[in-house]
Amino acid sequence: LLISTTTAIIAPNTSLATVPVAYFGGNFAHRDDANIGMLAKMRIVMIEKWEGHCWQECLQQPRSPSCLPSCGVENDILSTMRRVKAVNPGTATVLYWNLSLIHI
Repeated sequence: LLISTTTAIIAPNTSLATVPVAYFGGNFAHRDDANIGMLAKMRIVMIEKWEGHCWQECLQQPRSPSCLPSCGVENDILSTMRRVKAVNPGTATVLYWNLSLIHI
């Protein structure tokens, strides 16, 4: 993924003034504002391949268009990250992608 030159890379907050919390996961259902608000309270948010509709639909129908790269799971991941950053720009975000799952 390309990072815009106007986008600052935010390092995780390492302060021990509060208990450090983080999120790792994905959600096939649309995240409502309450869920985004919860994620925005985390120091680090790592969104993985299960975010959005592509994987859920692909698991149900392995030959469906949702299994193709054109489904754009990355768009769902980045959308969630943008929404989190809109609430709290100080949250560090990471896109996790397990490359061993890529089938050619």
